[in-house]
Amino acid sequence: IITILGALMLPAISRARLKADRVKCVSNLKQIGAGFHLFANDHQGRLPMEVSIREGGSLEWVRGGNAFKHFQALSTELGHPKILNCPTDSRSAASNWSSLANSNLSYFVSLEPKLNASRSLFAGDRNISQTDVELSNVLQTTYATVLWTTNLHSGKGNLLFGDGRVEQVNNDKLRFALEVSVK
Repeated sequence: IITILGALMLPAISRARLKADRVKCVSNLKQIGAGFHLFANDHQGRLPMEVSIREGGSLEWVRGGNAFKHFQALSTELGHPKILNCPTDSRSAASNWSSLANSNLSYFVSLEPKLNASRSLFAGDRNISQTDVELSNVLQTTYATVLWTTNLHSGKGNLLFGDGRVEQVNNDKLRFALEVSVK
C-alpha cells in the first residue's frame, strides 16, 4: 500500500518541483529587471549597454556575443552571480563576478532594450532553438524560425520586459515579443 501511494505521489511531487523552479526563475528575472532599473537610475536613464566601460557600463561589449559582460555591469545591483542561473538549467553558477562567463548564464540579454517600455524585451531564458543565436544578440535573428527548446521549462520560456514584468510564453508569443520589441 505504501509503495502504491508513493507511486501515486511521485508525479504530483515532480509537478510541484517544476513549478517551484519556474517561480525561482521568474524571481531571478524580476531581480535582474530591478537591477537594470537601478543601474539606469544611477546613470542618467541609460542601461549598461548604453554606458561606456569607463563609466561602469558595457557599451564596448555590445557586439561579439559577450552577454556576461552586460550582467557584470549590474554586479553591484544584483549582489551574487547565482541569480543568473535558472534552477532548471544544468549550467553551474559562477562563484563570483570575475569568474562569470557565458557558460554560467541561463539568460540572454537584449542589446537594445528601452527603459520602462512595456513591449521592450530586456532578457529571457537561453533555451532558444536557433543555433546561430548568440546569448547577447537574440534580437538579430529571423523571428519565424525562433523556438524554445525543451532544455528549460518544457518548451516554454520566461521573458523579462522593460516595465519589469516577467511572462512565461510559448513559441508564438516568443516570436511576437521579439517582433514588437524592436519596433
